[in-house]
Amino acid sequence: MKPFDEMLSKSLAEEMTHAGIKIHTSCQVKEVNKNEGVLSLHVQRGGCPDDVMEGMDVLLWAVGRRANTGDIGLDKTGVKVDGHGFIKVDEYDNTEVHNVYALGDVTGRKLLTPVAIAAGRKLATRVFGNQPSAKLDYSNIPTVVFSHPPIGTVGMTQGVPVCDISSCLLT
Repeated sequence: MKPFDEMLSKSLAEEMTHAGIKIHTSCQVKEVNKNEGVLSLHVQRGGCPDDVMEGMDVLLWAVGRRANTGDIGLDKTGVKVDGHGFIKVDEYDNTEVHNVYALGDVTGRKLLTPVAIAAGRKLATRVFGNQPSAKLDYSNIPTVVFSHPPIGTVGMTQGVPVCDISSCLLT
């Protein structure tokens, strides 16, 4: 759970484990089999040999997101992508091509639908509303996990380095 404070992630994992949910991290799924309604999962952990987990009726794993930009011809437009296929934009959602913009999941920033909607509104305000400085501030986006118990966060986590007082003073 990358964007979340380590304490929140650990507390959620403990509560889910207490509720009987088995959590397996750092596993690479190799194969899933279903036999008479029962699932078996073949995984590899690090450089270790394959491990087989059996007797499950449901599997849920978080695999992240990828930008679906590989086959849409961006290479012919001059729009640049990073190593993960996310479209490169500046803080105003401008690509490197004049009057071509990108926002939302395709940019790899804060992959949340409400954030994409807010970014789209700011872009429309800037482009069509004569407000050239309008842009979305991505620094304090609230995020929630609809888990049991639910967790949420906003702002910096404890894992984010904090500047020292001399570099944070306003002059």
